[in-house]
Amino acid sequence: MTNNGIEKHIERINKLMNLAVKLEWIKKIHLSNIKLSSTSSTDLFIIHRT
Repeated sequence: MTNNGIEKHIERINKLMNLAVKLEWIKKIHLSNIKLSSTSSTDLFIIHRT
């Protein structure tokens, strides 16, 4: 799994944790220290010309 894929999962977990705090299921978010930094990638296409 690439870093960008992992970052997407962390974003989803953070959304669920924020919801849990709003619904008072938990008192504190323990993952709040994680900082995300995504990198953009360029796709490389190989074109076969005859």
